[in-house]
Amino acid sequence: MKKLIEKSNNEKYYQTIKYFYHKLTDDKKSQFITQVAEKNILLASQCLMTDKKNEEIESKIKKIALSHVQSFSDTNQSTLSLLALAEFELYDTILSLINTIDRPNKIIISVLNQVFFQADEVTYIKLMSIFVKSNNIGHFFNNFVSYKGTVSINTSNIKILKEFVDKLIEENYSGFLKTYFDTYNLWDSAEIIMSENLDNLIENLLTKNFRATRLAFYIVQNTNRSDKYSVELFIESFSKYTSNKNAMFFALELALNNNIYNNEILSNSILKYILESISKSTKRKKIKVLIEKGLDVLLSNNLFLNNKLNDILFSLENDDDIIKTKEYAFIDSFSYNEDYNSNLEQLYQSVFTGIIELRSISYHYTLYEFFDKIFSYLRNNITNVYLEQIIDDVVDLYFLNAKEIFYYLKSFPQEGIIRQVEDYGMYIESTSFPSKNLCYLDLKAFSVSDYKKFTNLNHIGKKVEITIVGITVENKRLKIKL
Repeated sequence: MKKLIEKSNNEKYYQTIKYFYHKLTDDKKSQFITQVAEKNILLASQCLMTDKKNEEIESKIKKIALSHVQSFSDTNQSTLSLLALAEFELYDTILSLINTIDRPNKIIISVLNQVFFQADEVTYIKLMSIFVKSNNIGHFFNNFVSYKGTVSINTSNIKILKEFVDKLIEENYSGFLKTYFDTYNLWDSAEIIMSENLDNLIENLLTKNFRATRLAFYIVQNTNRSDKYSVELFIESFSKYTSNKNAMFFALELALNNNIYNNEILSNSILKYILESISKSTKRKKIKVLIEKGLDVLLSNNLFLNNKLNDILFSLENDDDIIKTKEYAFIDSFSYNEDYNSNLEQLYQSVFTGIIELRSISYHYTLYEFFDKIFSYLRNNITNVYLEQIIDDVVDLYFLNAKEIFYYLKSFPQEGIIRQVEDYGMYIESTSFPSKNLCYLDLKAFSVSDYKKFTNLNHIGKKVEITIVGITVENKRLKIKL
C-alpha cells in the first residue's frame, strides 16, 4: 500500500489507486485516502466521488484542499486543490475564494491557468459559470482561454455561455469576446449564444462607445452582415471617438484596407485628433504612430485633408519636426496668393503630380527636382511670384525648416548685379529669379580669400555669380555667397 501511495502523482497508476481504494474496507479507507491526499488531493477527491458517500472523510479532504488554495503558496498543490473543490462541486466556495483576489499575482495566474488547462469540458463550463459571477472577471481572461478542449453548443452549455457573453458586453470587454469566439470557433453559433437578435445587438452596440462599436464590427465581419452594415458606416462610427487613439487607428486602417480615402467624417476627425494631440505633451509620439498606421497614404489621396493639415502645421513653424516620414513628405497642396501667375500654379501642380508617382524616392531628391523645374521656369517666363514666396510654400508643403531647403538651393548657380555696397556687406539684385528684396552678401561670413574677392568686386553695377545660402528671419531677405 505504501508503494502505491508513493505513485499518487503518476497518472499511469490513477486507475489502479482508485480500484484499490474501492476494495478497501471502510476502516482502512480513511487512512489510505488521507495519505493519497497528501500527495495528490485531486486524485483523493476522485476516489471519494466515485465511491459511496462518506461525509467524515469528505469533510477531512475538503479542509485539506481549502488550506492549500487559501494560501496559494504552492502552485501544484493549489492547482490540484482547486480542481478537487470543483470535483466536490463546491463552486460557491470557489467563487468566494476568487472574490477575495483583488489582483492576482503570478502564482495565482499560473494556478488558474493549470486549473482550466486540466479541466474537462463539464468542469470548465461549471468554472465559467462561477467566474461569470466574480467581482473582477477582467483579471481572468487569459485563464479562460488556457482550456484546450472544445466548447460544445448544447442545451446545458448555452445558458452559461449566454451569461458569460452578456457579462462581457455589459462590462465592455469586446476585445476578449472576439478572442474567445475565435479560440473556440463559436462565430457560427453567435446567433444562438448571444441573448438577443444580432441585428438589435449590433444597433445597440453602435450607440455606446469605441469598444462596443468594435464588437459590433467583429460580429458583422464574422456573421456575414457586411451587406447590411457597410465598412464606411464603421469608419464613421469609429471616427466619432477622436479622443481615443485606438478608435482613430482602427478607422484609418479600415479606410486604407478598403481604399476609402475621402470620407469627410474621417478627415475632420483626423484633423481634430491631431489638434488635440498637439496640445498635449505626447504630441509627437501620437502623430508619429498615426503616420505609421498609414496617414501619409491617406493624405496622398485626400487633397482636402492634406490642405487642412498643412494649414495646421504652417502655424507651428517653430515645431518643424512634428511630422516627417522616412522617404515621403506629404505633398500636393499650396495656399496660392491671388497674384500667383496661373502658369506657375499649373507648374506646381504638374511637378507634384509627378512626384506623387515617385513615392519610393526620397523627398530630398524630389525637392531638388522641384527647384530645378522652378528655376528653369523662372528664367524663361515673366512672373510676379517672388522666390521668397516659393520657399515659404515649400516649407509649408514639406514640413521642413528653411535650413533643409537651402541645402538644395546651394546646388543651383545664379546671377546678379551689385546695387549697394556697405562696410559690412553688399546688396545684389538677382537676374536669375524674381525676389521681393535685394539679396544680401554678408562680409562677416567671408574667409580671407573671399574678402580679397569681395574687394575686387567692390563697385556698383558689377555682374556676379551667386549662390543662395539662407534667408533672414526678420525681413525675409535672401542671403547669398559668391
